[in-house]
Amino acid sequence: MFYKIIERKRDEWLNSPCCVVSDLISYIERQHKMRDAQIESIKTYLFLKIECKNQPLWELFASGKFNSTNVDDLEVNRATREILEVNPAALALWEYASISDENDNVNSPKIVAAIKKAPDSIDYTGVIKELFFNVTYPDYLFSIPMGAGKTYLMAALIYLNLYFALAEPDNPIFAHNFILFVPSGLKSSIVPSLRDIQNFNPLWILPDPVASNLRSLIQYE
Repeated sequence: MFYKIIERKRDEWLNSPCCVVSDLISYIERQHKMRDAQIESIKTYLFLKIECKNQPLWELFASGKFNSTNVDDLEVNRATREILEVNPAALALWEYASISDENDNVNSPKIVAAIKKAPDSIDYTGVIKELFFNVTYPDYLFSIPMGAGKTYLMAALIYLNLYFALAEPDNPIFAHNFILFVPSGLKSSIVPSLRDIQNFNPLWILPDPVASNLRSLIQYE
């Protein structure tokens, strides 16, 4: 459900004049080397990195970054309406709880009922923090189907970070180095797969001479 809310704002950004990666996304799509799921993940990642400034998800939701509900359209009492109008975290929690799945089932009717019943009694920011396990760092997790190319997606994100890090070396949101952790019990099956990162061709996502220059700079240990 979080993804559906983020995706809506992501697409607004991608289609807006202020989007700084539209040409880059167009280049990736024209190459026809990355799969649809990988491209969708790249779009979301760049949105969270650049437009959302790499903030933790709970902060983004609590600040109302992804809010799109028009409170005037809601059938709620006056007390609830006043809270939703002035508290972005309250509206964010309402959106999360009231969004429907493909079968039109409301995500969390209990939360919706609680907001309607006693809107002043809820610690909205605290609830949102708990939904994201109270972490204090950007914990972006990509869930894509088996066989969709998670290893090459990791490689793409590494190259994109390095590309922006070279362009803006003092910008802390872009990484200069990477560590991949592998469960020891699965070493025999996971490690060979992750070594495919070295075979990733950056030309699939970045034009030359940028791609070739980056590839020559990367060292694997």
